[in-house]
Order: sequence, then C-alpha cells, then structure tokens
Amino acid sequence: MSLNKPIIHESDTEEIYEENKDQIQEQLEKINDAYSYVNCLQTELEACTAEFNAQMSAAKVELVALRKRIGAKRIEKAAPYYRQLAERARAQDLAADAARQYQRSLSELQAARETLEVAENAQKPSVQTDAAGAAAACLDEAAASWEEHLSLARQRVVYAEQELERCRYEHQLHSKQYSKASEQLASLKAKQERLIESCRPFYELKMARERTLTELEDRRQQLTERLGGQKRAHKEAMSSLEAISSDMHMSRRLAQLHRRRLQRQVSPADHVSISLTADAESMRSDCSEESRQLTLPPAAPSSASVPPSPARGRIVSRLGH
Repeated sequence: MSLNKPIIHESDTEEIYEENKDQIQEQLEKINDAYSYVNCLQTELEACTAEFNAQMSAAKVELVALRKRIGAKRIEKAAPYYRQLAERARAQDLAADAARQYQRSLSELQAARETLEVAENAQKPSVQTDAAGAAAACLDEAAASWEEHLSLARQRVVYAEQELERCRYEHQLHSKQYSKASEQLASLKAKQERLIESCRPFYELKMARERTLTELEDRRQQLTERLGGQKRAHKEAMSSLEAISSDMHMSRRLAQLHRRRLQRQVSPADHVSISLTADAESMRSDCSEESRQLTLPPAAPSSASVPPSPARGRIVSRLGH
C-alpha cells in the first residue's frame, strides 16, 4: 500500500461528525431561519416601497388638480397661515412630550429624596476597638459602605433635580412657541379668512398625504434595518458553519497523518529480522578487520630511506606507457 495515498476511515469521519453534529444543526437552523426572514422582509419591503411610490404619484396628481382648480396664486398667498398652523401643531406635540417627561422626572426626584432621607436617618456604625481588633475592622467596613450608599443617594437626588429643571425649561419653551404660533394664526386668519377657507382643501389634502408618506417612509426604514440585521445573522451563521467545516477537515487530516505514522512504524517481526541482519553485518565487519590486522606489514619508514618496491615500479611503468 502506498504511503502517499490518502487514508480516511469511515470511523474517523463518523466520530468527528458526531462531535460537531449539534453545532452544525444549530448553525443550519440559524441559516434557514435567517433565510426565511430575509425573504419575508424583502417581500414586505418591496410592497411598502411600491405603496409609497403609488401614494406619492397619487398625491402629486390630486394636488396638481386642486392647484389648477383653486389657483396657484391664491394657494401661495395662503401658504404662511398653513405653515404657521403646522408649526403650532409641532410645538403642541413637543410641549406635550416635555410635560410627560416632567412628570416622570418629578416622580424620580421624589423617590431619590425618599432614598436619601432613609440613608441619612440610618444610624452610622460607630467604630470601637476591642482586644482582638476584629470588630474594629468590621465596623470600619460597614461605615465605609454606609458612606458610599449615602453619597450615591445624594448624587441621584442632584441628577433628578437637574433632569427636572431641564424638562421644565423645555416645556416652557415649547409652550411659548405654541402661544406665539396661535397668536400669529389668529392675526393671519383675521386678515385673510376667505382666502384661507378657499385654500383649505388643498392644504388639508397635502397634510394628509404627507402624514401617510411619512408613516410609509418610517415603515420602510424599519424594514430596511431589520432586513440588514437578518442578512448579517445569515452571514455570521454561514461563517460559523464554514469554520466548523474547516475544523472537521483539519481533524480528519490529523487522523490521517496519525495513521500514516502508525503505518511507518516497523512490526516486531521486522525488528527481529533487522537485528539479526545487523549482527551478521557486525560479525563480518569484525572478521574483515582481524584479517586486515594479520596481513598488514609493519609501519613503513620514511620514503627517503626506502627504495620503491618492484610492484610499485611496475604500476608506475604501466602508467608511463
């Protein structure tokens, strides 16, 4: 069997799959859920966009028809009154929001003051030393905790007072804006009452269509954000599944390398054969070494005092020929 051929056993694959089965199933469910949500949200977004475009086109057609019937100049003259009317409605909504925030801040301030009163009326732990000194350490810790609780209660009261003051200022500001807008509306209506009444259908239709388009635009924005979130969830689940797949592939590869290492190891019978062969080679090497030691001549003297042997002369003469 070739060592370069991949060795993948079904038992390894099944074991690795069983270890990661729950994670795989979890990520697959996330992918399927996100895919379903993406499809539904995409359908809703397309329907909302189509309705928005239809409402926009219908509003343009209706407003153009009313403008022609009433007259463009009359509509332009009545525009300041209806702009001021929209400004007053906005100021009224802001003032109502500020009033609600003021009531919440007032309740929070009352609760903070009650908490502070309870903390201040609580008896501060007195520090007294005893022979062992253990009670003194406990009392020091209790006193530090009491001081921290009292400090937090005071900070809460200060923050609630600041928030109440801010809400009071905003309520007063928007109330003044509402009063000012109401005065200007009364003044404009007194001067152009007939003109304002004749242009009322145009501006009422315009405000109604603007509210509808604003609601559709908000709805479309919400769907877009939700769609983006589901797409991100789908992408994250796909990435997690790919990471699990890579880990499984690495585990199979490690198992394969481990089996290859086991196959490269020699069996016990092979160990005996190799040992006997090595002993035989060693014995032959020892015999050859002893034979050479017996036949070698004594150490030769220096070349200056010994003439060349006849055999060496014959080799030299042959090379010369």
